[in-house]
Amino acid sequence: MTIRFRNPLIIAGVAAVLTACAQPGQKTEPAAATTQQVSAPGMRSADARMPRMQRMTPEQRQAWFQQRFVREAEVLKITPAQRPQWDAYVKAHEQMRASKPMMSGNRADWMKKMQAMTPDQRAQHQADQMKARAAEMEKMAVTIRNLRAVLTADQRARFDQMHSMGAWRQGGMQKQPGQRMMRPMMQPAQ
Repeated sequence: MTIRFRNPLIIAGVAAVLTACAQPGQKTEPAAATTQQVSAPGMRSADARMPRMQRMTPEQRQAWFQQRFVREAEVLKITPAQRPQWDAYVKAHEQMRASKPMMSGNRADWMKKMQAMTPDQRAQHQADQMKARAAEMEKMAVTIRNLRAVLTADQRARFDQMHSMGAWRQGGMQKQPGQRMMRPMMQPAQ
């Protein structure tokens, strides 16, 4: 029976285990207890996990979105005649973000509010939130339709590429900090 491993780390680990098991006469002692608590088989404590990126502050998030809209306007080459519809599009995005407690920086307050509710109250609250989001998306659809109506054919094609489903995934992880989630069509010209 032949076992093939593609990952060199797996090969090294298996070799180390086999080497340790194959040495006769060597007394093995159990590993020293660590402070790491295992919550479930295969799970590590939060301290043992790889460090995560810090959550953006509301100010950082606002700056990121402003930069994103500036980049999009530059890529689309928005003209002064198109500026009113573009500004309405940006404003609609800002209003949608402001209405989401998780995105507006009020996450802790939102969590406390949700934890204080009973399950039926939480379900009703979420249903109400879904209705509000649906109304916001209706407004967003109208705003996008109005913007696309004033764009040229080339601008419209570029806009559609930038906002296609999964467009940001097509470029993979970018090497430069701050550009890892940029859509490929929005990459700065080299």
